[in-house]
Amino acid sequence: MKTSRFSLVICIGIILLLAACSSSAPTADLETLAPPLKGIKTELLIDPTRGNCPIDEFKLPGEGLRAKGSTGGIGVVNDIYPNIPTTLTYPAPTGRYVRNAAWQYGKPKTTTGILIVDDFQGGIYRLGIGVFKLPSKSYNTQDPILRAQEIEAATNLLQLNRELSHGALVFNHTAALLVAAGYTQVGFLINESMVVFTIPNSDIPSIYVHLVDTEGFDTLIVAERTKTGLGILRALGVSRIAVNMSFSIVPCSVLNDFTANRLAYPTFQSYAAEITAINSGYTLNQVYAAIRRPVNLAVEPLWTEIKSQISENTIFVAASGNYGLTYPMYPAAWQEVISVSSHDVGGGLSSFSNRGEIMITGDWFRLTNPAGINGGYTPAPDVVYAGTSFAAPAVTVFTAYDLAHEIPQCGLRQDQSTPDLAYGPPWRNVRLAIATKIFGVDINGYCAR
Repeated sequence: MKTSRFSLVICIGIILLLAACSSSAPTADLETLAPPLKGIKTELLIDPTRGNCPIDEFKLPGEGLRAKGSTGGIGVVNDIYPNIPTTLTYPAPTGRYVRNAAWQYGKPKTTTGILIVDDFQGGIYRLGIGVFKLPSKSYNTQDPILRAQEIEAATNLLQLNRELSHGALVFNHTAALLVAAGYTQVGFLINESMVVFTIPNSDIPSIYVHLVDTEGFDTLIVAERTKTGLGILRALGVSRIAVNMSFSIVPCSVLNDFTANRLAYPTFQSYAAEITAINSGYTLNQVYAAIRRPVNLAVEPLWTEIKSQISENTIFVAASGNYGLTYPMYPAAWQEVISVSSHDVGGGLSSFSNRGEIMITGDWFRLTNPAGINGGYTPAPDVVYAGTSFAAPAVTVFTAYDLAHEIPQCGLRQDQSTPDLAYGPPWRNVRLAIATKIFGVDINGYCAR
């Protein structure tokens, strides 16, 4: 169990106590109660027969980002805009930190892989020029909410025009972390779903990054595609792999109902409030617990696949989520998965971030074009993005570096003044060494003692 890790945390000597009203992932199964929850346009909101679906900040936007004039994790900064992010960074400092944390134990010796499982909108692996031109548009200069809606309309159009996907943004960030470590992109392979990164004129092995699309699929198909993606990397001789999952999963019936009503209730918070209003007898917290919890958890196909794949050579990392919860959402909540929270550049837990086991910078980043990976587009430093979706890749990249050692060290820690985060009780810090030691399976020897 994850809570058994906390008895080990005392050994690291640094404790961060955090106030919280909950210490674990939601457990409510309100679809089994009478009367069952109603959707806004459906009689049965939580339908176990529909399965679970992956979501990300583009599909299920949270209030935390919107309050700063951003939506879907992406925004535009300008001195005339109120409530804009005041502290910004580039991906490079995080990338250099991650490299140094891993390479202090020696240079990588083995080729490793990164599997990015995300929403690529049916094949959008690179950002289009329109994403880099977002700052040229005019947005509301007075109301952050209206500005957020205008930015959302612009990003929706980019998605429609096949210039933007959540997965492309996550991959772009991952590439920026690798480029900061000295890697360059060799090229796209396998219908642009495979990218090889090398350090020229060095004996440091390559890193293979394979991209798996989740768009339009439930977790049964996502599990199958993840298995196939791992198989492709292994067929190329890459046996040590870190898997990044910058998404959460909810009942497909909830996602469908929210999507059908998004114009009227543009954030998940406003949607949940309406669900509460039309379901008398339930509190908002009960509704939140029910609609955020996947159905049929005991036989959840993605969880089943993760359990079958995890080993000392295959590590799963997931974003904790962007809803300010005291626990991570699934799949990050599973004990086999390392959950990653976001802290801002100043070091505090990001206002939007759910709590997880590892905390690293997740906001606000300026948009770059690492190694010209998106073509000849000029970087757009006025476009910013944030979210646990971009904290998780830093831990994934570190894990890929770490796996390249004969004996991984699992030593990731942002710094001593900004310790890693765990969700409680008793709300104590966790090093990556602790997070990876107990998965419910025996991986003796994965981490150096």
